[in-house]
Amino acid sequence: DYVTYKYEKELSYLEENWNSNTQKMSEDEFKETLFSMIDSTKGLTITKALSDFTNFYFVIVPELQEWIDINFAQKAIANGLQKRANVMSPELFAQISVEQTLEEKQHASSSFKNRFFDNMEEAKKWLFDE
Repeated sequence: DYVTYKYEKELSYLEENWNSNTQKMSEDEFKETLFSMIDSTKGLTITKALSDFTNFYFVIVPELQEWIDINFAQKAIANGLQKRANVMSPELFAQISVEQTLEEKQHASSSFKNRFFDNMEEAKKWLFDE
């Protein structure tokens, strides 16, 4: 397994925590992991999400960034995601690839907010500060 999820219904909140096994993850395994997340969250109300990339070591190549936007990010926003906080990995290349993926497309939805943090506390404060 590469990621664990925690869902809090009363907060409409999903937290994903990527682990160091991502060092050995293939592109297909990454896609399968995202599809599994989509399947397991169908029907859930998620307006806030936190992605902990501090132990994320898989490098997302540009072609995969486009795939993520089409197959994952746009669907999450269309399904109600309003805010996403990202706690970044210290590993330079993985961090750059994650940031590029999430920043590359500025979604048409002006209600969607996406920010990067270097610690969980600040990320959660921003997510739940309304």
